[in-house]
Amino acid sequence: MKSIMVVVVVVVVTLPDPVGNTFTIMSNVSGDSFNRSWSEYRDGFKAKRGSNWIGLDKLHRLTNDGHDYQLIIVLSAEGATSYASCNEFKVDSEKEDYRVHCLSLPGYVEVLHNGSTFSTYDQGSGQEQAASFGFGWWFGANQKPFNATNMVLTKLKKKSSK
Repeated sequence: MKSIMVVVVVVVVTLPDPVGNTFTIMSNVSGDSFNRSWSEYRDGFKAKRGSNWIGLDKLHRLTNDGHDYQLIIVLSAEGATSYASCNEFKVDSEKEDYRVHCLSLPGYVEVLHNGSTFSTYDQGSGQEQAASFGFGWWFGANQKPFNATNMVLTKLKKKSSK
């Protein structure tokens, strides 16, 4: 029996809005392909069956508003759950290839490497990894293989003003 894995990535920020703000960075509720181009990851995309990516430009703007953010990723595969987390999460602009900044917390699985630039199959220093893994990401030089469909929850939590 083949297991179905779901990817849901949620960004939670507190902005001056009475309704409250929860931004989904990425969700893959129907197994859609995330093997997308640089421009699709930059601008964001939504697949016909409900999967989506917020867009790197928007993520850059969100994480550069003068606040500290904590990123939490929950990975689940074959019944086992592990966590990745980093403080001071921030994404640079396209000019810097959406370089990610984060301080990893000890004891967590590393799927995000501080200083890595974003890569897709058609652009970035990790093009080979993006093509091999089948999705765009901030791949590290010695990135251990992981499957984006194992990411079941990712939260970006506003911690404080700088």
